[in-house]
Amino acid sequence: MTVSAPSARSQVSVKKTQLNVAILIFDGVQIIDYTGPYAVFGAAQSIALGLEYRWDRNSTFLPATLARSYMPKARRFMFAHDAIVSSSTGKEARWEEVIKLNSELSAEELLKEVNDNLATVAKWAQKDSGSSDPKTSLWEFADENGTAWDGAASVRRDAGETNKWLVTIKIARRG
Repeated sequence: MTVSAPSARSQVSVKKTQLNVAILIFDGVQIIDYTGPYAVFGAAQSIALGLEYRWDRNSTFLPATLARSYMPKARRFMFAHDAIVSSSTGKEARWEEVIKLNSELSAEELLKEVNDNLATVAKWAQKDSGSSDPKTSLWEFADENGTAWDGAASVRRDAGETNKWLVTIKIARRG
């Protein structure tokens, strides 16, 4: 896969490596024997994704130029749930993440939790949505250079499954 940085003319070649981890189940297994490692690997993935993008925003290193660098605080709420980042895509001026999670909360209660996180942890300001959809909220924030960004958070059921939700967080730079 070849990726080019928006502010650089040179191309960076990236080799993607996937590691597979097996969790063995044995006679006499207890729930913590397999859910513990699953939770640790899920949290490790999220932490690694956040650390990977903490470079100087003015550098020409590709991850430093992506809108993705604003997402780790936006999705901090997921640590309270059995959750994983299902997809994370975008470019320099926009990004979208979908988080799959298990929760007994209703969609409205879950969105309130996401909203509380965006306001207190990510320090985003909620906008009047003007929408009749109670499962979507609109946001705005300014980056360290004062550039304005718009955001949206939404919650929907995962393919009709009970207690399984998809939380989508989107951001886009204005202008």
